[in-house]
Amino acid sequence: MEPDRNRASSVPVALSAPLAILLAWWGAALINTVLLRVIGLMSFEGMGLGDTALLHLYDLGQSMTPGLLIAGAVLAFGRWAGATRVLGWGLAALIAAGLGVLFLRHDLQGPANRMTGGSDSMVPVLLLSAGMALSVPVMVWMTRWFARARRRAVPLVGALGAMVANHLVLPGDYAGAHLLLGTAAASVAGAALRGTMVKPSRGLRWGLVGVGGVLALWVAALPPPSKSVAALAHSWARGITTVLPRTHWQDAFEAPPDGVAAMQLDAGTVNQPDATDEDASVPDSTRLLPQNPVIIYYSVDSLRADLLGPRYAKWFPQMHALKKESVAFTQARSPSTKTTIALTTMMTGKYAAQLYWSSKFVPEGKGTRAYYAHKDPSRHFPELLAEAGIPTAQYAQAVWLANEFRLTAGFTDSKVVPPVEGKPSTKGKWSTGEDVIELIFARLRRAQQTDEPLFLFFHDLDPHYPFKLGKQKKGSIKRRYLSEMKLVDSRIGRLRRLLETTGLAERAVLILSADHGEGFGEHGTKYHGQHLYDEQLRVPLLIQLPTKKAMLIDDYVSLIDLGPTILEMMGQPTPASSMGRSLVPYLAGEKPSLTRPLIFEVRAKEALLLPNGLKVIRDRKSGTRELYDLKTDPKESTNVFDEREAEAMNALGQLNAFFERHELRRKGYTNRIKR
Repeated sequence: MEPDRNRASSVPVALSAPLAILLAWWGAALINTVLLRVIGLMSFEGMGLGDTALLHLYDLGQSMTPGLLIAGAVLAFGRWAGATRVLGWGLAALIAAGLGVLFLRHDLQGPANRMTGGSDSMVPVLLLSAGMALSVPVMVWMTRWFARARRRAVPLVGALGAMVANHLVLPGDYAGAHLLLGTAAASVAGAALRGTMVKPSRGLRWGLVGVGGVLALWVAALPPPSKSVAALAHSWARGITTVLPRTHWQDAFEAPPDGVAAMQLDAGTVNQPDATDEDASVPDSTRLLPQNPVIIYYSVDSLRADLLGPRYAKWFPQMHALKKESVAFTQARSPSTKTTIALTTMMTGKYAAQLYWSSKFVPEGKGTRAYYAHKDPSRHFPELLAEAGIPTAQYAQAVWLANEFRLTAGFTDSKVVPPVEGKPSTKGKWSTGEDVIELIFARLRRAQQTDEPLFLFFHDLDPHYPFKLGKQKKGSIKRRYLSEMKLVDSRIGRLRRLLETTGLAERAVLILSADHGEGFGEHGTKYHGQHLYDEQLRVPLLIQLPTKKAMLIDDYVSLIDLGPTILEMMGQPTPASSMGRSLVPYLAGEKPSLTRPLIFEVRAKEALLLPNGLKVIRDRKSGTRELYDLKTDPKESTNVFDEREAEAMNALGQLNAFFERHELRRKGYTNRIKR
């Protein structure tokens, strides 16, 4: 008698390991896609329905690729090795350790050197990376035990929680760690599902494999539009989206077309960008100020430009009062969204790519290592002032702001104020602005008594994550940030009153700016240091003169311009190698024409802003390319790289030409801050 095939196919069978893995990864991929939309960690502004659908298809394809590879490997090994479990677990551990070293070493370099007291050796990094990755096969093995004990729900619930948590922890950063967590969650879910009694369905099986395979091959073979690539780059560091080969996504960063782009680039450089520091432009005379000026540069960590807009006038009355008496540059930007790069660039007049960066031990807490330009010979403008006999002073909250680290250098009077035990501190390792401000006031009183010129710099670190120094210690991050910024506002008010009561206001210049802004979910990111969008790049820049002249300047300027500006106000020449331009003509009421582009850098991302408002961003690591028209799209919500390709490639060519010409190249040297 012939068997009843329909009846046999309806008999429940145990779910095989490859099929369980595919089900788990499909579930994780779909959850990943839903969370990207529901939680709102991505910016979909400027993308139509078709673009958004395409984005999600690419996201699904990338997410499914590792699942297909793992399921295929398990299937092949099962047929080849049979029941050789020890060999299987050994191979799984070896592969996991290798992938951990490949994907995790950059993310774990900081934690590893902190754990070892600041060691610069890569051995702890590699061991930690391999050890973290080995947690995946260990968790799978433990899940198998739970499954045998009929407690599948426990690891399944844990895996689901991990998938959700992966979108909430460290959004927009630590891509390898997110990939590890997503892989662990999907792998645990697959191990828990294995052996579940199900009714076999050939259509389901081939559907899971077929659709997933088509999506994976499509993603690997066909380049998506630039806006989809950029959106994927924002999101892949949050879920299980893998790092596929993207050579087809990143056309060679073309050199500028003959003539126009190269000419624009040269017109934008200052003096001779390849000249030595001995070559300098000498100002005709000291303008605007008396012979003994006191210039105070008050830099605020993470101060966004929009806090000086009308919405926050009642929040920060002192800063807004200062703005009403200052030359306000409404389109100022920092050269980076990372403090280390921003301050070093501002002080040297050179972009990060032009400087030599190397590792240095930082004696904070248990100690750590980070990259500084402490061995770079470039001159900082405070050094030039000091050599001209002009006193310079800096009082700092963190040890890495001392002269020896050369973020800032050349201060004849430099003091780091350590945190006081039992008193509030920032991140538990920096003193507060209140611990430093009285030293600043004392130094200014001395300048008033001796009638000496002075350049004084203070970088106020108080507004910094976790934002718990202000009165509001709970609630949203944005509210806590604003509460900390009120502390700064109060100190600026006290500083202005001191200048008035001592008479220093008659010869004082007060500069207020920031090292970078801060993100609160725009473009799917928070805090700073990950991207080059304006919520993190754009900063206030106020320059109050003794005359209290008030103007609004809408031209694009950069913090790299402050060195030449301060040197000229002090009657000193600017080195020809400086990439900045003096802003003194603006302060004098003139209308100079700045035709140079502005450069921005952080990690592997580089950007260029042209005077016409076009801003191009590229990422050397992911291959993304973006173009925004800041005149019509100040929030950078619509990537128009594809729609305005000719302009985009021209700007991209100028960006590439700049780095081809100016980037520091030495035998054996790798610029590790640009990873």
